[in-house]
Amino acid sequence: MLKLLAKISFLLLLAGLALVGLTACSAPDEIGSSPDSGTASSASPTAEGGTETTQETVILDVRTPEEFAVGHLRGAINLDYYNPTFADEVIKLDKTTTYQVYCRTGKRASGAKSLMENAGFEHVSNAGGLEDASKSLGIEIVK
Repeated sequence: MLKLLAKISFLLLLAGLALVGLTACSAPDEIGSSPDSGTASSASPTAEGGTETTQETVILDVRTPEEFAVGHLRGAINLDYYNPTFADEVIKLDKTTTYQVYCRTGKRASGAKSLMENAGFEHVSNAGGLEDASKSLGIEIVK
């Protein structure tokens, strides 16, 4: 019974966050406001065994700002998974866009992916940790 109540509470919270997100006028300026706007790439296999990138994918780094400052994928948007406003910020993103989510090891990215999918995002992939994401997506790490 408690598990069912917890699930219902979570779904109601998620629905509430979705409503708040839908009533927001626009995303905050810091999301996508850098020259590298976060629309870096999506990975597609090439004949050479590497990856080909397209401009429709948003690279989402869910590590802390301190981790992000040390090094991140070129063009990535930083939304701190541990920030209490994380879910509110995620809800403001376009649900039809394709997202590649990464963190340090892939654990936070997995949590972010689940949250995004539960909120109705259609195309979310866990790119794993920073190094793995860099290799699989073919995007360099910058500071």
